[in-house]
Amino acid sequence: MAYASPPVAQLRVYESIDALTPVERIQADAAIERGRALGRGEVVAIEEAVAKAQLATGPMSSALERAVGMVEIRRVGQRVHVCPLLLERRVASAVVVSSRELPAAVSDELFGPSVTRAAERILQHVDRRVFVRDQAWFVPIHWLAAGAPEERHVSDHPEGAGPGIRFLTQISPARRRLARVSHVLEGLGDPRIREFRDEIGRLGIWMRAFDDHAIVELDYGRIAGLLGEDWRDERTCEQLQAAVAAVEDGDAAAAAAAYEAVRATWSDLWTRTREN
Repeated sequence: MAYASPPVAQLRVYESIDALTPVERIQADAAIERGRALGRGEVVAIEEAVAKAQLATGPMSSALERAVGMVEIRRVGQRVHVCPLLLERRVASAVVVSSRELPAAVSDELFGPSVTRAAERILQHVDRRVFVRDQAWFVPIHWLAAGAPEERHVSDHPEGAGPGIRFLTQISPARRRLARVSHVLEGLGDPRIREFRDEIGRLGIWMRAFDDHAIVELDYGRIAGLLGEDWRDERTCEQLQAAVAAVEDGDAAAAAAAYEAVRATWSDLWTRTREN
C-alpha cells in the first residue's frame, strides 16, 4: 500500500559550526567525515522517506534508524552553518504530542502503548537543542511574527516539489520582532490574544538557545501548494505586522480587519488539520 505523508512547514535554525556545543561539534564533524552532511534537496528526500515509513511501519522505522546523526550543511559567506536533523527526537516528540491530543482509542490504534512509552524514554534521555520545528497542514501564525515581508522568497519549483514560500533572517532581528509583538499585546484580555502571546514567548525562549549569528528559515514546504492558485499573493506576515501596528496605535477596527485577512487565508487549512 502507498502512503502519502502530510505537508509540513518547518522552522529551522542554522548555527555556525564554530558556535556549536562541544558535543554537537563532535557529532557534526563526525557526520561530515562519514558523508552524512547533506544539502537541502537531500534532506527533503530523507525526511519524506522517514515520514512515509512512519505511516507504513510505525514510528521506530528502519528509515529513521538510517537517518540518525545526519546534519544539513549551509554555507553563508566564509562560514559553514549546520542544522542537525535530530529526526529520532522529532519523531518521538510527534508521537508523544499526538498520543496526548488524540482520543485514547485512536492513539492506541496508531501507535500502541509500547511505542508511546519508547518515544517518552527517548525524550527523557535526550538533552539537546532542537534545531527544527515541524507543523503539519498549516504554518503557525506566531512563526511569522519572527519574519519581515522583505525577507519573503517565492519559487515555483523548489527541488521539483511545486510552489515554495520561505523566509530567511538572522536570529537577532527575529528575536527583537517577537519581543516587540509580545510587548504590544501585553495586558490585552482576549483569551486568543493571550494564547498567541504565550506562543510568541515560547518561541522566543527557543530562539535564545542559539548563537546571535545563527540563521532562521521558515519554510512553507508543500503547504504553499495548498493555498490555491493565488499562493504568490499570500501576505500573512505583512497582515500580521499591520494588526500589531494597529493595536499599538489603538486602532481596534484596523487590527480586527488585518486579523480577519489572516483568518481568510488559513481557515480552510485549520479546519483540515482538525479533521485529520
